[in-house]
Amino acid sequence: MRHFALLTIFSLIISGLSAQPFSGNAVSRNYTSLVYKTCAKESLEESTRPRSQEVLSSLFDVLRSRSSNSTFFKAVAGDEDGGVSGRFQCRGDVPASECSACVSRVQELSRELCNGSVAAKIQLAGCHVRYEMDGAGVTGTAINGRAKYQAQHQKCGEGYGGGDSGVYEGKRSSAFEALESGVVAEGNTQGGGQQNGYYATDYSSFHVAAQCEGDLGPCDCGECVNEAIQIAQEECSTAMDGEIFMDRCSVSFHYYPEGQVGGGGIGGGGGNEEGNETGKEIAILVGGAAALGIGLLFLLLISSCCRKDDD
Repeated sequence: MRHFALLTIFSLIISGLSAQPFSGNAVSRNYTSLVYKTCAKESLEESTRPRSQEVLSSLFDVLRSRSSNSTFFKAVAGDEDGGVSGRFQCRGDVPASECSACVSRVQELSRELCNGSVAAKIQLAGCHVRYEMDGAGVTGTAINGRAKYQAQHQKCGEGYGGGDSGVYEGKRSSAFEALESGVVAEGNTQGGGQQNGYYATDYSSFHVAAQCEGDLGPCDCGECVNEAIQIAQEECSTAMDGEIFMDRCSVSFHYYPEGQVGGGGIGGGGGNEEGNETGKEIAILVGGAAALGIGLLFLLLISSCCRKDDD
């Protein structure tokens, strides 16, 4: 009952403080464009390479067939003489047809970019695929980081140049807080991953989105997203858009000046200087209060869901 009450309170706060919906979308629609790739340094042995490549091709066949009706799937292929495990994750807002095309494109790129590697992860704009041959993790050269959540790639856009950067950073922090809490709340209300770890919201002139791998529970997803947000705040401190890719999750954000209620964007528009300064002070106070409230709820949700996981 207490858990349900927390989720209800969080939903009311988000709906009451969120800015009006934005007409744009933060992420490119070119779902098959390459973002980054990570190939293991260890290569397949020449004596077993033909067999291993055949097994890998079988794995991709399975993943590709499932990508037409699922955004996340894990599979294995091979036998006692040699096998491979793998998974794909499409972003939650990618249409099914585009998800399938994205996974198919990864298969093509794997031959070009990581041919002969015992393990690889290839990230496109709309999906990623990772695979690992049996025994690859023993040598420590596999791409699956042994840290709980490992940063793998980041992209930061142009810096904000519209006026008071403190107001801008305060709004972005509030949006990130809403994203963190939303990931955990959504995961719990949907039974922990039923939506395949995707959550997006428009908040305080920002569009923010997070994607966790489909088998991450809400607690682990929230922790991974939190790690990604910390990197975004440090490495993309004044950027107006960016993407952070971790081993098990990713976070993106985009600023829409036109999305601010009343128009004009941060630091823009007319009016007298005293009025503008007063508006900035109010924005800082409201944003700070909102971030504090959402942050406290996030901690309560994390604590609640982690206790639930331990039961």
